Amino acid sequence: MSKLNKLLLAIVLLTIQITPVYSQRSNFQGGTITGRLVDATTNDPVEYANLLLYSQSDSNRYDGAASGKDGRFQLMGIEPGEYYIQIHFLGYHVRSVREITIKRGSLSVDLGNITLEETVIELEGVSVKSEKPAIIYHLDKKVINVAEQLTVISGTAIDVLENVPSITVDADGNVNLRGSSSFSVYIDGRPSILDPSDALQQLPASSIENIEIITNPSAKYDPDGVAGIINVILIKGENGGNSGVANTHVSSTGSYGSDFIMNINREKYKLQLGADINHRLRTSDLHDYSTTSTPSGNSTVTSFGETEREHKSLGFSVNLEHYLAEKDVLSYGVRYGDRSMSRSSDLIQEEVDAQDNTSVFSSINSTKRGGGRYSAHLNYNHAYEINGDGVYFQVIVSKRQGDEEANNRLYDQDGVLNSGKRSTEKGPSNRLRLNLDYTRTFGSQKIEAGYQSRFGRSRDSNDVFEYDAVKGSYVILPQFTSTTDYNRDINAIYCIYSSEHGKISYQGGLRTEYTDRLVELKDNSQSFSLDRWDLFPSVHLSYHLSGAKQLMVSYSRRIDRPRGWFLEPFETWSDAYNVRIGNPDLKPEYIDSYELGYQNYIGRSLFSTEAYYRLTNNKVEFVRSVYDIGITKHSIENVGSDHAFGCEIRLNVDPTNWWNVNLMGNLYDYRVEGILDGNDYSESSFNWNSRFNNTLKIREDTRFQIN
Repeated sequence: MSKLNKLLLAIVLLTIQITPVYSQRSNFQGGTITGRLVDATTNDPVEYANLLLYSQSDSNRYDGAASGKDGRFQLMGIEPGEYYIQIHFLGYHVRSVREITIKRGSLSVDLGNITLEETVIELEGVSVKSEKPAIIYHLDKKVINVAEQLTVISGTAIDVLENVPSITVDADGNVNLRGSSSFSVYIDGRPSILDPSDALQQLPASSIENIEIITNPSAKYDPDGVAGIINVILIKGENGGNSGVANTHVSSTGSYGSDFIMNINREKYKLQLGADINHRLRTSDLHDYSTTSTPSGNSTVTSFGETEREHKSLGFSVNLEHYLAEKDVLSYGVRYGDRSMSRSSDLIQEEVDAQDNTSVFSSINSTKRGGGRYSAHLNYNHAYEINGDGVYFQVIVSKRQGDEEANNRLYDQDGVLNSGKRSTEKGPSNRLRLNLDYTRTFGSQKIEAGYQSRFGRSRDSNDVFEYDAVKGSYVILPQFTSTTDYNRDINAIYCIYSSEHGKISYQGGLRTEYTDRLVELKDNSQSFSLDRWDLFPSVHLSYHLSGAKQLMVSYSRRIDRPRGWFLEPFETWSDAYNVRIGNPDLKPEYIDSYELGYQNYIGRSLFSTEAYYRLTNNKVEFVRSVYDIGITKHSIENVGSDHAFGCEIRLNVDPTNWWNVNLMGNLYDYRVEGILDGNDYSESSFNWNSRFNNTLKIREDTRFQIN
């Protein structure tokens, strides 16, 4: 039977299953069939597989369900009789379980663990596993299978995310998760020390196994970030033997990159070595027009010319996983790297002052930031059971050197340097993280609890220099010189309870955090502190409708703490007409996030939709105001609240046995409501995007993708 015929048959069966059968059951409660699906090789649970229950006598379909959390399933309300079950899931052989008997004296049947074998195709002595779904939906996350993203395997994590639901990437590689650039990036469950987009730009796609999109994280995770978490799972290598992969890519724009990973696997340990280098270059045209109004009159500045943005990074990593005993694993690793991000522009600027005098300058501006960084982690895991129960301890130490320099120079029409400013900022950032997590399963119930601490120390030394035309050199401006210390400690305790009852799966958790933040200006002995407790609840509910239909509801409370440079109380000049000043009194944003999702597997096809609403209080916005005549000040303030309401839709279908179609769309309405200094700061926008991805299966070992 062809895949198209199977798809049509599945649609017919889905239609038939809605026919009422309750009249046959009367008030009889019926029997129950339970069990758990696991991978035959790894013993990992297989979630969201299709289970179809048939009558043994006539092979008529009786009921259906989908496996839930931990691979468990439950069929209820079954009349006495003889039955068999067929289990379908992409990438696995169809499994049948026969001779299932429901008797009036024995209404409960537990099938225990049911193993599923991965599909394997023999090609001249070579075993090729069938492709797995590009995206798998779980109760609290979406899992992206990077191996199915053929067009980006030589790129970075940014290239992978360009074809992922909920994600948009702009021309400069900046990532938005459901319209927000505020989210957290984890690597193998460990928070990255870099800003989200920076971290993703430096991870080669060939080193990634899966990417998890967690828009409503549970209380187990840090609540930082408006939109949630992107968790990157790196390739660990197979058991036994050695393996390696290397990639190189170049582009006509001057971008290039190369990376390699080598895995050495032995009975008692796994060693992974990696290195990567990336260079991204983008050029663009710029046109800017600004007007400042002061009591003495108005002035305008018009700028046009070319800009160039450049990102460079290189890194080395070593990871060792050591098996101390059957249930004890010790792993440790180090990653060292260096990065730089620069932006330069060559502009013509025309200034009209309050007296209508016109001056024309050429402006050369540059901004550069970067520095070395390292992180080291130590993990110890003691497992009670093979299902993952146990105690997990983690220590992460990281350090980052954050150096920044901004230069701007104005030349008159004769090419003589007229004025200029240079700002420098230097300082290290140190972090220490401790995690102690406990997991225990009791039948269908699961408890997770833990204690987590984060300690951060950083110092920024800032200097501003101005060009002195008489001396022909730059001189320091003492009034803008400052040294600032940032200390932030966060201690957290969390507890999560999850369980299943019939067709309902649920998870509820509560996290409490104590934050101690201190910003000290060493030059004038000023200090700004924040000392408070916060509660972060999370709730996830899943209801299995008939067959593989599933309805999911979730809620989480989150926080977006100001980044370090948001709090900088000193001036940083990006060019002669723009200055940036932070706000050490800035309050964190608090976010309430709600989601409602529906999905249905029809054979190999999947339809899913998610509606979401996100409310942000203490909304942080960048504010522009007049610093001086012709000069704009860029600051940051809490202005009110914002609202984002949207819907995501995805359809994955095989029109034929050689063609897979993946259609994704996202649309949302965004509104800001706030007042600042007596002025209305409200705004609104309606946004949408769509993707149409096609995979053509030329041969069993050959794929062709069009996105």
